[in-house]
Amino acid sequence: MDLYGVLDFESEKAILFVPKLDNLYKIWMTVMTKEDYATKYGIEVQYIDDLPAYLAGKRDANTTIYLNRGTNSDSKL
Repeated sequence: MDLYGVLDFESEKAILFVPKLDNLYKIWMTVMTKEDYATKYGIEVQYIDDLPAYLAGKRDANTTIYLNRGTNSDSKL
C-alpha cells in the first residue's frame, strides 16, 4: 500500500496522503481510517485522490516542489 507525505514549508506542517481502501481489505489486513492515521501520527491526513488538487493549489511562479527519488533502503523498490 502506497502512502505519500508532503512537508509544506510555507505553512510549516506535514500532510500524509493515504488510499481509500474498500471494506474487502478488512478480511486480510487492518484498515485504518484517515482519523486513525491522524491520531496515530499527530498530523493532517488526506486521501491520495486529493493530492493532485492539493498540488495544483500550490502552483504559482514562486513555488518549488522537491521530489525524493531513488531506491527505498527498506523495500529496495
